[in-house]
Order: sequence, then C-alpha cells, then structure tokens
Amino acid sequence: MKIVIVGDFLAQIYEQAFYNAFLKLGHNVSKFAIGDYFKSKQFYYRFQNKFLCGPVVWKINKDLIACIEMEKQNLVFIYRGNLIFAETIKQIKKSGATIFGYNNDDPFSKKQIGEEMAPFLFGITNPIVQSYYIKQLAKLLDVSEESISRVVRMYRKKRFVRSDIAKISAQKPLRETVIQQYLLEQLLHASTLDQHISEVQPIISEDNFTIPSYGKLFIKLKERALTKGVFDINTFIKSLPPELASVADELYLKASSDEQGAANSLKHIAYEIKRYSLRTVLKNLLSHDPEAHEEKLKGLQAQLKELEKMSSTV
Repeated sequence: MKIVIVGDFLAQIYEQAFYNAFLKLGHNVSKFAIGDYFKSKQFYYRFQNKFLCGPVVWKINKDLIACIEMEKQNLVFIYRGNLIFAETIKQIKKSGATIFGYNNDDPFSKKQIGEEMAPFLFGITNPIVQSYYIKQLAKLLDVSEESISRVVRMYRKKRFVRSDIAKISAQKPLRETVIQQYLLEQLLHASTLDQHISEVQPIISEDNFTIPSYGKLFIKLKERALTKGVFDINTFIKSLPPELASVADELYLKASSDEQGAANSLKHIAYEIKRYSLRTVLKNLLSHDPEAHEEKLKGLQAQLKELEKMSSTV
C-alpha cells in the first residue's frame, strides 16, 4: 500500500513513529513534512503558522494536492492537520485516496486510533519489535502500554472467531453498571473536576458502586478534587496504583459520550446510582429474615421515597 504521512515531523514519537511502523510492515511510505516550510524563525513564518493563513499555508495546501495527484497514494494519513484546508481534503478525495485524520489533542480519538492501529501492531510477528511499537503508540496517545496491548488482544480475539461457529451475541451490560461507568468517564474528562465532584458527592459515596475498583477510583477522584488547579488526566493516572490506573485508562479511552444517560446531568445519574444501591440493600434484607430488620427496612423505604422525590426535581 502507498501511504503518505502529512505532519510536522519535528519529534520521533509523533508522525515519525507511524512512519517507522508502516515501513516495518512493508508499506511504501513517504513523508509530506509541513515542518520544512517553517524552518525559518522569522516573524513572517511564525505568524502564518500561528494564525493558519498566508502565502506559506496556501503553498502547503497546493503542494499537498500536487503530491497526491502525482504519487497516487492509497492512504493519506494526516497528523493534526490544522493547516490543511477543507477544500484541500475535497480535492484529495477526488483522487480516490482514503483519508485518515488524527489530532493528538483530541481525547475522543484515542480509542479510535488504537483500534485503527491494532491490525498493524498485530501483524508484527517479532514480539520485541511489536513491544517497541506498542510503547511508541502509548507515548503518542498518552496512555498506558497495557491499554494498547488490550486493544491488540481484543483485535486478535475478534480475528480468530470462526464464522461457522454459532454466533453468540454479547450480553449487554446492566444499566446499573453502564451509568456508573458513564459517571466516572465524565469525571475523568472534566477540566473542572472540583465542580463536578461537588454536584455528585452529596448524593453518592464509594459504597454505591457495584464494582469495587469503581468505588476506589471515585475515592481518588474526590481526593484529587480537593487540590486546586486544572485537572490533568495524565498526572492523575500516573498517581494511581497499577490496578486502578488500568481501570481509569480503560474508562478514559471509552469516552462514551453517546452512551445511555448521555443526555442526563451528572446529578441525575448520581441519583439513579443511589437508587439502584438502595434497592439492592432492600432486596438483600427482604431475602434474609425481613421481620428482624423491620425498622431498617422502613428507614430504607423512606430514603428511597425521598430520593425519588428529589431526583424528580433535577
């Protein structure tokens, strides 16, 4: 496959890492180095690079179109692409090339890029070489190596499922679990963590999470919310013990902005989590000598009724 990678090419761990990986897989890879157009430190060049306009930017787009038309690449891999015009993309599409865009600053594309790269990483048969590129991709995406390895393992499982075996439909996760995941995902993506925590902390506690690691992660998020300053996800994950870091990585990559409950406020989700938790406690008490816990049952039922009333006002 003929591939051209469009990007600055100013650091080894960014565009160059993809370039090396594609080469290792035997593809015909070339570079379109935008950084070469801005080697001069003069204000004239720095101004155009910052404000994304001017003769140099127009030349970049013109040269890129000419490059694609001449070389006939199958895949145009655009890294960041803030200097590439929408009209340029339209012109490239007319050549029949597939266009893939990736922005390193967009957290919602991390899972996508990991899944897109999984077949290439899986295709590297040498475990040492494969480990090297997993490490490079992890650095590139600012996630743990384990989260990249997990994506590759998932791809491997999907690849080797025989089509003649009866298809087993994946069981949908319980709503109770989905909303807990959603709440934690939104907290991990919050730049103002303290404000988000202040919304949900009066409603729920770590005991209301059905999965222990979720409860522990919620505690760590509450502790971090006490610290002043902008919440940085990378620093936070590095501060976690390994078992929680992998959970946080997975939830952060999942970034399920379209999951159930996405249209609801965090406060509404917190009320729902609390409601599920109280119902579970009630169910357990009712199944074990309810007469001995009559007063406790009445108290829980009163809490549940009050919770329903409060959640309806959100």
